[in-house]
Amino acid sequence: MFLNPPVGFVGKKGFQKFINEIPKLKCELTKENYNKLLANKVAFFGTVPTIPNALRRIKEPDEVNFGGGFDKMSRVLNDIGREYGNEAWLEASGRFKEGAVIISEITNVIVNYLTGESDGTNELPGLFTGVMKIMTDGFVLLGR
Repeated sequence: MFLNPPVGFVGKKGFQKFINEIPKLKCELTKENYNKLLANKVAFFGTVPTIPNALRRIKEPDEVNFGGGFDKMSRVLNDIGREYGNEAWLEASGRFKEGAVIISEITNVIVNYLTGESDGTNELPGLFTGVMKIMTDGFVLLGR
């Protein structure tokens, strides 16, 4: 469904539309609504929906991993790939692990912006494009 969605607002097509809209949102939304959008986005990157401690002004490491679920997908595919000797699943596991790294980078960009540390939001389209490429590669591998 991701690779060949039945409609243009879901799957790969929807993701590409989202990526194209990211730069416009900063100008079209109020600062308050833009900040809410980013905070909501990062909240759902966590293993449980929550915002990073830095956004709650807590100066302690997060107990939640912000990998967007890619970290979990990678572990599961690695485990079952090894168990069943499926090289495509193992390769997909590696790609999804890379996705977790990029989601972590996206989380850092958003947290830095929302805390006023720095504004790297111009990097978001490129980072999300990397995520889309990883998802595409991963799902192609799973379809083998």
